[in-house]
Amino acid sequence: MESASHAASEHEKNLIQELRKRVADLNLAQEHKDDKNLVRWLRAGKQSITPAEQMLRKNHLWLKENAIDDLVARSDPPGWSPNGLFPWHICGLDKNNNPVLIAKIGEWDIRSAVAAGQGLDLISYCIKIMELATRFCARSNKGKSWMGQFVGIYDFKNFSFSQVRSLEAIQVIMQACQVFDSNYPEMLGQGFVVNAPWTFQILWKFVRPVMDEKTARKIIMLGSDRDTWRNEIEKCIPVEQFPKMYGGDGDDDLKVSACLISRKTRNSCETACRLKQKPKVHSLGEYANETPPLALTWPIVSEQKKNVSVHSLRLQLARSLQSPVCLQIYTKSEARNKLSSILQPQGAPAGSDIDSDASVMSFSTALEIDSISLRDNDAGSQSSSSTYAPSSTVTGTTDNMSSDESVSTTRQSTETGSSGGRTSTSNYSQESSIVKTINDGFNKVGEDGHKVQVVTNYYQMNETPDFHLYQFRVDFTPVEDNTSIKKALLRQHEDTLNKYVFDGSVMYRTRLIPKEFQTLHATSVAGNVAYTITIRLVGQVNPEDSMYLQFYNIVMRKTMTLINMEELGRNMYDRAAAIKFPQDRLELWPGFITAIRNHERGTLLCVEVTHKVLRTCTVLDLMRAIKQPGMSANDFEKAVRAEIEDTIVMTHYNRRTYTISDVDFKATPASSFRGQDGSIQTYAEYYQCRYNITITEEMMKQPLLVSKPKKKDINKGVTGDIYLLPSLCNPTGLSNDMRKNFSLMKRLSEHLHMDPTTRKKKLDEFMYRLTTNEKVQEEFAAWNIKFAATALNTEARIMKKQQIVLGPDPDSPILPDDKGDWTRPMKNSRSEMLKPEHVKRWVVMSPPKDVPATRSFLTTLKKMGQEIGIQVSQPLDIIEYDVNRYDQTILDEKIRNFGQLDLVFFVLPNNTLRRYAEIKNYTTLVLGVPSQCFLSKNLTNKNLNSIASKVIIQMTAKLGGVPWSVKVPLKKLMVLGLDVYHCSNRKGESAGALVATSSPSLTSYLSLVSFHKDKSELATNLFTDFTIMLQESMRINQYLPSKIVMYRDGVGEGQIGYVLSHEIAQMKLAITDVYGAAGEEMPKLTFVIVTKKINTRAFLNGKQNLPVGTVIDTGVTLPERYDFFLVSQDVRQGTVSPTNYNVVLDEMAMPADRLQLLSYKMCHLYFNWSGTVAVPAPCQYAHKLAYITGVAIGERALPSLTEKLWYL
Repeated sequence: MESASHAASEHEKNLIQELRKRVADLNLAQEHKDDKNLVRWLRAGKQSITPAEQMLRKNHLWLKENAIDDLVARSDPPGWSPNGLFPWHICGLDKNNNPVLIAKIGEWDIRSAVAAGQGLDLISYCIKIMELATRFCARSNKGKSWMGQFVGIYDFKNFSFSQVRSLEAIQVIMQACQVFDSNYPEMLGQGFVVNAPWTFQILWKFVRPVMDEKTARKIIMLGSDRDTWRNEIEKCIPVEQFPKMYGGDGDDDLKVSACLISRKTRNSCETACRLKQKPKVHSLGEYANETPPLALTWPIVSEQKKNVSVHSLRLQLARSLQSPVCLQIYTKSEARNKLSSILQPQGAPAGSDIDSDASVMSFSTALEIDSISLRDNDAGSQSSSSTYAPSSTVTGTTDNMSSDESVSTTRQSTETGSSGGRTSTSNYSQESSIVKTINDGFNKVGEDGHKVQVVTNYYQMNETPDFHLYQFRVDFTPVEDNTSIKKALLRQHEDTLNKYVFDGSVMYRTRLIPKEFQTLHATSVAGNVAYTITIRLVGQVNPEDSMYLQFYNIVMRKTMTLINMEELGRNMYDRAAAIKFPQDRLELWPGFITAIRNHERGTLLCVEVTHKVLRTCTVLDLMRAIKQPGMSANDFEKAVRAEIEDTIVMTHYNRRTYTISDVDFKATPASSFRGQDGSIQTYAEYYQCRYNITITEEMMKQPLLVSKPKKKDINKGVTGDIYLLPSLCNPTGLSNDMRKNFSLMKRLSEHLHMDPTTRKKKLDEFMYRLTTNEKVQEEFAAWNIKFAATALNTEARIMKKQQIVLGPDPDSPILPDDKGDWTRPMKNSRSEMLKPEHVKRWVVMSPPKDVPATRSFLTTLKKMGQEIGIQVSQPLDIIEYDVNRYDQTILDEKIRNFGQLDLVFFVLPNNTLRRYAEIKNYTTLVLGVPSQCFLSKNLTNKNLNSIASKVIIQMTAKLGGVPWSVKVPLKKLMVLGLDVYHCSNRKGESAGALVATSSPSLTSYLSLVSFHKDKSELATNLFTDFTIMLQESMRINQYLPSKIVMYRDGVGEGQIGYVLSHEIAQMKLAITDVYGAAGEEMPKLTFVIVTKKINTRAFLNGKQNLPVGTVIDTGVTLPERYDFFLVSQDVRQGTVSPTNYNVVLDEMAMPADRLQLLSYKMCHLYFNWSGTVAVPAPCQYAHKLAYITGVAIGERALPSLTEKLWYL
């Protein structure tokens, strides 16, 4: 009997009629526009027509783009059959005559398929299964008013986490789930997971957040008890319709219904082929070179913690589970409390006990977890019987967040999306993903240093408004992605909506919207497009919610338009105040960056001056300038791509910016494309219809620029390349030729590098415009928003100057000057390098014309070296080379016969990157020695002595010498720096550089670089490289560090959570490995995120730069963070920018000013010049290493250079 609840209700039938009208232009097949099909989309859209329509349109386009009919008829890859490597079967019917799908997931080796490059094939295979199940449902319910839903039995027998133990494999699984949710809504009636081992819970933690909540609730977890299966499954499937192996009375000989599959596919099902050999299963000891990105967290239950040998047990568990393992030791009582807190939210019975002989944790309605009992077999250690209980967590995940909590968090973020359907779960706003990094009760305000008051670029906001605020989602049909157009359309109903703020997707009002005004109609400015605007209530926003800050920022941006500022990208600019450089075809638009956020002193508005460099020429002008008489078409295309690729352009018709990835010379405005609605039109027609831009006959000859969609475009359904007309695109930024134009750069710097007085004046003028403009004040008054007229003052501290230790007498240190520079004090004191490394076996390569000047410079170099205690021997030879005939083969011919060298010195005619890259490639990847490059123009510089001193310091540091040090009282300390740079010579990859101190004085370093395509590979490389660092430190010092401080650069606001859950987890895993093997006590780890590019500014006396050593740790810091600002470097021009330090992990638990002082001291140890730098030296070294590797080398240097700063 058909369930009445499955058929469409009378209310749904009325909505279906409207939905059918809206999608009439799609020309759907009859079976796709029947009520029983459309009701699925209506329910998936939560009874709202607009989301249902958008989902249906996307599905219609998806079906066409992926040729689903062809996919179903296509043969599977060899061995991939319902009875082969990835078994599945459709057999039997449930009580509503719907098919039963059985998938033996436990036999699916997904990791091997992905490793063999068949990840996309596997997704297609899953789509095929879903499509066949859907078609079976339609056939079995033919003539009924309900399409039906299949029942799934997912068998995880023999499942091992090694089958999915790679991030790529899990991504394939998550993508398949997203495809199912987006294109087969309401098709799963009930799902049963049987034979699920405890490792399934790890996989479920990844999969469930990307599934629709309604779908996830339909899946029931069953253990290995057939009686339990039968009781549950027979509620919806007659016992004779499902096999005996699952508790039924049916036949165990499973077959796929032949009527669903073509003969060609059936024949392929009989093919008995295998995939490539499975990847080798590594033992724990092999993980130094290769480690999976995930590590299982495994609690150990032991009556006596001290009797448990962690390393031995981890080794046994890792071999058993085929996965690296983190151990957490608990007593029996501790384990009971811990497991109770983890399992109770997931349905574990209250008071679940842990047996001391065999740990058995059973879920009453979910999983049965196998027990494992291992005994410590380490020789010489006390043997104690312990129990090992697998935890359902993955290293880096949040133990105390249940799956339900995770889903609800994701759901909240998707409700504010701008498009119907489901948006990316990673698309969090900055404020909705606040990560707390400070421990409760910790005092992050230091005391050391001279206290001063400083003026910031923050302005106090009034107390929280006392009105209710409602948030609405606004959707446009047809879909519109231009924010300016959407705002203009909504303004047509300004009288109806009264007071509101709207950012293009989210609207805020102080009152609810009557039902009759929740659907509005508007027409485009040109009058050729009619829009339907649907407004839906998301919920009420409370003053303490982070969404209130989003509202404030929207109001702020709206008021900036009232003072005639324009939105361009993320910031607002004043076109009327543009500074023009007509001779250079440039315009400099001044603007302001604003951000409202909760700080220690309350809600503050941060205002910073910014500029946008715009070129008045078009990309077409650049292309015409490249074209030379006699140039072949092929050479022209190559030259255009070389000039334009990676250029950011702006299109004035929609005020958007795009990064050009390619130029398509085969495409023109006459080429056609398929729109999101499925319609086909030419680019010329699109510009005419969309922007009222007429493409002339001359413009029709232009090739098209290609830009990859941004994340926000993908979230809106734009997945293909974006094509642009060169004549409608203006390049932004400066070209390489412009940067070489000294006169232009000097004129630009007058505006870009503002001194503190000018910057403060600009900020005051901006705030004056806001506070005196009547329209702005009217807008602020409507929302009860007020800002202080003057900037916020806060307390800062100036730390003492640090003593610089030099030779030959380390007990007579010198002090830097007020700008953090000790060049002159070092010269005046006649000090020498602390640990000189003399230059002995080296050769010099010079262009023939520069040889005389080179010989003279070498004399100066030797003289200046003697003054600082470094002996510079006569080079073995001065080799002349032809600057026009230059490659590694020629280098090899000239240098190889000298044998082992310490250093190669190159005199270069210019700073051409190609020649520089050839040198670095040869010396680091072939010779394995440092090199020193020197521009020939500096051979005759009037400050030659000063230049020679800096060069000799660089050379001795590259050879392993120590120019100077500072006194750090902490013992057994290792300080690391990590930074990332996107490679220009390895497309799609980035270089991750890790640098670590290797001496007690923190002046010797180990350097490694690895390459990654995504964040998971970076985390994996961090595990491997950090392990090597610890092992090398043990070899060099004969002990392991007891304290470790990591300074991590290059982390964005939204990546902090990932750093906490993955990078720190990998470091701890490496620590457990190395220290466990050595039998050492675990060290204290402190992890600090360092950010240089920030908008915070501060002024001493309101008009001066902050002095070197200034710390700000109150007022403008964030209440949820252990953070501070540090000015460690002086600037010669402009306003100094403090560096932000965010301490995300602090196991050392030093007083705040001790960590601040350590950070400041480390800024003195960068040996590229005798002065302080903006970040701690290991961080700066990591940046330099990543940059040189990414730009010039593209490979890891030879091992002989690991202990040398060859990249200085």
